Amino acid sequence: MTPETRLTPQWQDISTAPENGEFLTFWPGFKLGADGNLTRIRKGKPFIGVAQRTHGVWDEPEALNAIGDYFGDDWEYGEPTHWMPLPTPPKDISAKIRREAARDMKADMYGENSNG
Repeated sequence: MTPETRLTPQWQDISTAPENGEFLTFWPGFKLGADGNLTRIRKGKPFIGVAQRTHGVWDEPEALNAIGDYFGDDWEYGEPTHWMPLPTPPKDISAKIRREAARDMKADMYGENSNG
């Protein structure tokens, strides 16, 4: 394993996820049979997104409901199967966001922003 590989977050089995925290998660999409039971994994439609886990319970991301509504009633997401730690945000982006937030806060304090 190279040093770069060790530093790169890797997908891990969901059973190894910490009890609490915010993580990048993989939720498989399932095709629903005529009887309403999950019949098979639907290729090409997994959900990968940030999910919160509290005391070992996953909070389903709101985006799952919106995506499910978009694709229709014949499929559904299962439980997450894999997770990884969130990557560190890029430093240059973080500094830019902090500068913009400080500028906006200053503008709000001095009434320079008008919302109409």
